[in-house]
Amino acid sequence: MNILTPVARLAAYLIFSLCIFFFSSLWFHSAVSACVIAAALLTPGLKTKKGAGVIALFVLFTFAGNMFYGSGRVLFSVGSMHVTDGGISTAAVRALRVFDLIYAARILSAFTPLHDMAEALRKMLLPFGRLGLPVNDFFFTLSLTLKCLPAIKTKIQDSCRAYADDNSTRLQNGAGAAIKKAYSLGKGFLPDIIVPVFIDGVKHPEQYFSSDPGVVDSAHSQCRRIE
Repeated sequence: MNILTPVARLAAYLIFSLCIFFFSSLWFHSAVSACVIAAALLTPGLKTKKGAGVIALFVLFTFAGNMFYGSGRVLFSVGSMHVTDGGISTAAVRALRVFDLIYAARILSAFTPLHDMAEALRKMLLPFGRLGLPVNDFFFTLSLTLKCLPAIKTKIQDSCRAYADDNSTRLQNGAGAAIKKAYSLGKGFLPDIIVPVFIDGVKHPEQYFSSDPGVVDSAHSQCRRIE
């Protein structure tokens, strides 16, 4: 897949997504899912087990949410809800669609960094710029956001650790200490961690571009051009 350009990779994923929604055969989706699993296992650097629990839960929720009130022969009933063979087939197809789209996106991201993906999407949407849409300005803002994300993630992690250390001293030890610490962290995550980081970022945005000073000058020139 490295022989393809980022634009070609993104276009291939979009075509794949359209095909996934165009066909509704259970056999087709089963075959596609088998190919996606094989491709994911053969993709270097892709940790297939990472996030597998969350993905499995999401797929199961999709299956369970679509298995009721389908057409066809009733297999069994749960109260007033009926499960039919058609409902099972429809639920399986939709669950496999979700699985295929998620893992295909993970394969795409393994070969294409976010910055390259954003640039590929910008090139694909450039024709809309002729209609007056601010395509370049939007993707310039997006590129700045992507550059900020690692620094913001580090700052939030540091704030979480500092907040947890401050609160650990006043929480008693014991069987429920871990639960109390988790509850305290969750309760104060938005007002005591996210909001201060957001305010600090608004006051001093240059701190997130300290490793790339040219970005700030580029941002200033871009803002002057937009004005």
